[in-house]
Amino acid sequence: MFKKIVCLCAALVLVFSAFSFTACGDMLGLQWQIDELKKQVAQQADRIAELEQENERLAGEVAELLTEYKNLVKAQLEVYAAVKGEDNYSEQNWAIIMELVADGKTAIDAAMNKSEVDSALEAVKQWIDKIPQNIEGFELTISAEETILSQGQDFKVNVELKNMSGRDHEIVSQWLFLPNIPDWSIFGGDEIDSPEFIRRIIENNGAITNIGLWGNKVNHWILGHDLETGTHTLRFVARFYLNWQQKDQKLVEVWSNAIELTVQQTDEMTGFELTISVQKTTLPQGENFVVNAELKNQSGVDMRISYGSAILYPSIMGWNFPYHWYFPPYEGLEFLTIKNDEYFRDVWHLGGNYVGNWVPEGAASWFLPKGTHELRFFASFVWHFGDESQCFFVWPHSCGCTNQQGFTVWSNTVIITVI
Repeated sequence: MFKKIVCLCAALVLVFSAFSFTACGDMLGLQWQIDELKKQVAQQADRIAELEQENERLAGEVAELLTEYKNLVKAQLEVYAAVKGEDNYSEQNWAIIMELVADGKTAIDAAMNKSEVDSALEAVKQWIDKIPQNIEGFELTISAEETILSQGQDFKVNVELKNMSGRDHEIVSQWLFLPNIPDWSIFGGDEIDSPEFIRRIIENNGAITNIGLWGNKVNHWILGHDLETGTHTLRFVARFYLNWQQKDQKLVEVWSNAIELTVQQTDEMTGFELTISVQKTTLPQGENFVVNAELKNQSGVDMRISYGSAILYPSIMGWNFPYHWYFPPYEGLEFLTIKNDEYFRDVWHLGGNYVGNWVPEGAASWFLPKGTHELRFFASFVWHFGDESQCFFVWPHSCGCTNQQGFTVWSNTVIITVI
């Protein structure tokens, strides 16, 4: 019995010893794995630190190289402008080129990478290419029979572009001839679509005369009815492309001689009276106010008149009235008879989110600004005392009748306060 007990104890000791050796081996294997992982983490951390240092070094080099590249590109831009030649441009247009160069340098300095630098350079070069150049061999001449005018009176201008370059030229233009009077716009503040490009051949020692605003041939230009009283300097400019769609294509401009105009107030204007009235003159911003306008014929005779899109127009200094929304496109003349001592009346809504009697989309941007404003209206029309069948429409609000007289009549002033 004793021997059995001794054998059993010995067997138990062997079993427990086996279990102890196995557990110890497992712990040693796990510790080795932990040590290996720590070693690998440390190696990766060292590699990351090395790469970060390398990236910082490369980023510094890239920044230095990008700065050097920007300086070279800015110098290239200066050379590009200089090669154009200051003598080839008017003083005004050369100043515009200098402004473009300065703006281009600013854009280049703000660029974040080479691609943005290149894009900035190409953009400003394209804008510089659009600035018209002077050119020798062309001469633009204008003439007018009348230079002393009554306010509202039209006058006729003849425009001629001569080619004295020694050879024939093909010229391509949208608006070939445009009038220029400081502080006056032929477009009347309108946003209008540009006409199509038109190709013309101007022969050596030949000339192109009296091309109208839309590229059509006219007998003469008719201007003047919407000029304020005072002295005005009128010039025309011809703008066209040479070498169209070729590598050496260039946009050129030729300026005409100057004509001094004098517009006088005369008694003839007392034949009509324009009166406006407003019931509410103090209002919050965004609110409309109603304007009643009356144009009275006090001439002593019935008057047959014509007009383009409208007879009456509002005028508030510093507020861009959206003419292009309210007035429809010009499709011809409208005729109207105002009898003696009778009125042409109209009701307008201004200042808020609609104008006239119509609500255009997005008109909230036309709110009359806060402050005090002087409101006036003017009437623009043509009096006919001849054969209407001979009349045709000419920009802006006139016509080509033989027997006609243009009028512009201004109203009284109403003070509007927007709070």
